Amino acid sequence: MNLSKPKQLTSKDEEFCAVAGVAGTVLSTVCLFQNWYILTWHWLSFVISAVFIFSIVAFVLLVKKQSAAFICICISALLLFAYMLFLVVSIFLYQVLIFSWVFTILLVYNITISIIIFANDLPAKLKQRQQALAAEDAYWNDKL
Repeated sequence: MNLSKPKQLTSKDEEFCAVAGVAGTVLSTVCLFQNWYILTWHWLSFVISAVFIFSIVAFVLLVKKQSAAFICICISALLLFAYMLFLVVSIFLYQVLIFSWVFTILLVYNITISIIIFANDLPAKLKQRQQALAAEDAYWNDKL
């Protein structure tokens, strides 16, 4: 039986969460403002705004080191990928040139961060951190 130490966030992991979360939040915010700048009064523009807002929330959760951050970033990456497919289809079907380098960077960044988080086993570490914080809160609630 292997009794290994429980996984804990190292200072490197905490720094990664902070830096990656802030960078992702900034990229998502830039995409949101860019979308608002070129916004047409179509329902699809508002759906795209919601996708960017969801991406902002996902990266804010990463900054706050919440255990739900990983799944939210993965969902955000899937939504952004679906939007990219929509853009490609609209370019070929409607001959409308809609392209954004910032959006492309956000999509690649989102996918890359998802892979790095999974490779470093951060979801398990973040979940254990949440459990430790909950146990500490319960301990202090009993004392007070």
